[in-house]
Amino acid sequence: MKLLFLHSVAEGSGANVHVDEFTRAAAQFGVETRCVGQAVQSIRIQGRRVRMPLPQLAKDVIHLSRDRSFRRGAEAVAREWQPDAVYFRGALYMGYGREVAQALRLPLFYELNAPFPGEHVEFHGGHFAGYARRVERANRAAALRIFAVSRQLANILVADGAPADKLVVVPNGVTLDCFDPTPRPDDGQVRFGFVGSLQVWHGIQVMIDAFGSVLEQSPQAHLHIVGDGPLAPEVAATQRRAPHAARIHLHGPLRHTEIPAFLHSMDVLLAPYPSLPRFYFSPLKLFEYLAAGRAIVASDLGQIGEILEDGRNGCLLPPGDRQALANCCLNLCSDPARRQLLGELARRTAANHTWAANAKTIVCHIRQGLGA
Repeated sequence: MKLLFLHSVAEGSGANVHVDEFTRAAAQFGVETRCVGQAVQSIRIQGRRVRMPLPQLAKDVIHLSRDRSFRRGAEAVAREWQPDAVYFRGALYMGYGREVAQALRLPLFYELNAPFPGEHVEFHGGHFAGYARRVERANRAAALRIFAVSRQLANILVADGAPADKLVVVPNGVTLDCFDPTPRPDDGQVRFGFVGSLQVWHGIQVMIDAFGSVLEQSPQAHLHIVGDGPLAPEVAATQRRAPHAARIHLHGPLRHTEIPAFLHSMDVLLAPYPSLPRFYFSPLKLFEYLAAGRAIVASDLGQIGEILEDGRNGCLLPPGDRQALANCCLNLCSDPARRQLLGELARRTAANHTWAANAKTIVCHIRQGLGA
């Protein structure tokens, strides 16, 4: 089976990991995939590609205009390659995948990782929100199957009119062989690690605040933060002012291939999300934390609370609760046996959430949709 995968994700992002891992895993099930990817993340100046921060309205206008050019490029590939179906990873304003499928009379399969129009209004102000809703609804109507990354997202889509019988929930996953779950050598430190973009919705400030207490009360505790984003300057300033600044380590962004080694060097891994009214995410970090075989401390939200069982394969906390986070981390500092047990059970849980299993589910549904 030949599958044309259309997407608009940025290189090096978590979404790009999802695309790469799915296409590799799908090959195990007899699927030949050709990806056509486009991302609005940079422009050319005198022949050089340069990343530039743009006002949100400018980004929206660029997205709207590029939907046309994306269609032309994708349609040319489709006509030359003659795929059996189009697999379209949804993005704000983007309808070109549907239009290519319709122009070539190909079956369309649609992947959604967020309720894009609603998310855009919530976080960015909602330019052209009405148009975005119309495009997404048209995409959903044209698709034979809609793959949603979480049960919570599927419920949002159904409430917005998506047919429940088209929806299939397929969370993110992990490739187990990339992660070493063996305990790291004891060096007298207890290392707490966070990986992710430095965004307000990742609970960065809650984590920093909680660790003021943890570092004060536990001399062996160290906090390691990997990532970049809008809050990076604020996090760096907070680190410089902190009484125990030498035990707060800011690593900046790492390539995805470097993440397994970083996780292996940690003892406890953190996902301290704040209270969010609609937690529809499938955090990639959660599955990689599980595969790393480390104790996990995370907010009890959405899919996280479906995969982690408090006290068994992780520690679940009320979202945004600084004191609960500090207390939990202090308890883990003084209990290496508990850290090890939580990590062992986390690794076992990861075996149920592989990219290969996800690809098998998606490929089975595509074949059913094609009548194969």
